[in-house]
Amino acid sequence: MIEQALSRLDYHRHGLTRGDPEGVLTVLLSLDVNDTDGFFLIPFSPQTLIWRILYAYLRDEPSPAERARIIGAALKASSSLRTSAGIARRIVSHSDKHPTGTDMLLAHGRDLDAIKAAMVSKIRKASANVDFAHDKTLLLSLQLWKAWGKPTQALGYARRLCRSSGGLLTFLHAFQRVVRSQGSSPIISERRFFALADLEEFVSLTVLRTGVQKLDLSALSTDQQGMVALFQKALDRRSSGEKDYDRLSSAWAEEAS
Repeated sequence: MIEQALSRLDYHRHGLTRGDPEGVLTVLLSLDVNDTDGFFLIPFSPQTLIWRILYAYLRDEPSPAERARIIGAALKASSSLRTSAGIARRIVSHSDKHPTGTDMLLAHGRDLDAIKAAMVSKIRKASANVDFAHDKTLLLSLQLWKAWGKPTQALGYARRLCRSSGGLLTFLHAFQRVVRSQGSSPIISERRFFALADLEEFVSLTVLRTGVQKLDLSALSTDQQGMVALFQKALDRRSSGEKDYDRLSSAWAEEAS
């Protein structure tokens, strides 16, 4: 229902009342929704729809500085880390691609830095909670924290997490990539894999390999055992001199197996 409602709002995004943009954007950023594009009736992910609505709202404000203030306040007040992180990444990416011209959203410099700082502050605050490690956006949060904040803090968190068996499994789970595809049938297939470059950006493969070797596989769930096997498969591929998996190679590798 949320996706359908967002789709309707997106359709009417240029005609919506602009009386309280900060309040509206805060509510939208508080919707804890995913960034996975769908198929057929609603091809855009919920986060994509929120981004399109947010962009329309902000473009109605002529001052880039006021746009930065509005979105900064909404990011700070929102309750969803996943949606806030996803939209913040889109804002920065768009601003990097369009630093000037008619498509410019935020100016580089102080305004854009303020958005990054607001997001890093939100991530750091969330990291003090034990639930942060199990958040659906752990990977993205760590990447933004490292890129926009102090890298040592993000790296330190990841390395501390991997010191325990439970933390190591949580870390690996967050870094699994998923490829979704659909052929002529209505069935959507999923394939999971590890891109080792993602993991070693935060924790060395030596540390991860050693931690995995210490795991008692018999004590793990079926899903956890499958995840460990995928990680080992990626390690074996690297050791044999083959390229790491990516979204394409993982798909044909599964088809061939």
